[in-house]
Amino acid sequence: MKIVRKQQRKIEVDLFAVFHLLWKRKWAIIASGLISSIIVVLVTVLFVTPLYSASVTLYANNSNSSDINTSITSQDISASVQLVDTYAAIILSDPVLDQVIELNGLDISGQELLDCIEITSVNNTEVFKITVDYSSPDKAANIANSIASIAPIKIADIVEGCSVKIVSNAKVPTDTSFPSKKMALLIGMVIGVAISVLTIFITSLLDTRIKDESDLQEWDFPVLGVIPAFSKAEKVGAYGYGYGKKGDRLE
Repeated sequence: MKIVRKQQRKIEVDLFAVFHLLWKRKWAIIASGLISSIIVVLVTVLFVTPLYSASVTLYANNSNSSDINTSITSQDISASVQLVDTYAAIILSDPVLDQVIELNGLDISGQELLDCIEITSVNNTEVFKITVDYSSPDKAANIANSIASIAPIKIADIVEGCSVKIVSNAKVPTDTSFPSKKMALLIGMVIGVAISVLTIFITSLLDTRIKDESDLQEWDFPVLGVIPAFSKAEKVGAYGYGYGKKGDRLE
């Protein structure tokens, strides 16, 4: 059964033939997916450095007044939200990063530490989160907490009339954030299935053998006759002139 047929000088894909072809080789496809998943997971575990994520949450306020009677307006909140980007730029500056490196005794450059830090606003509010991805869970938490302790002082020195407070400190992560074994398993399965399906399609398209009369009819070749498939006949002692099982002569 061919998956591609020629009909009136047009090439058409027989979806039923495609499904039938894949169904016949379903076990090969499943096996390919499982083998590929195992390979990807092994490569991930053996050769990819795991990363741990630790996050600290800060609150940005555009006023450093300590008067409890001071009311906060919607304009203050809007200004605080806009200041999050400004605070992020200050936190990711070289003076802050160099101080964090020195405080934690890290043997990396400021650019390498910068690549490990991500700052995001929480639901577009004046609360923002600093996430640190590092190969050590303890160092990931220590770096995040160091940034949280240094950032308010540095921001207060640069930006007048504002303050930053710590909402929650970072905890030592127990699970890796990258790579995910479940994601590696899924990716391996997809790769294995895709490779096996593609191989089956290419093999079928390159197979030019004639398997039945429909393969000739689709190319406008006349069919003179068809040899039926016979089941294996019961063996006898001889054909034509010969002797049967009991020694009787057969004609």
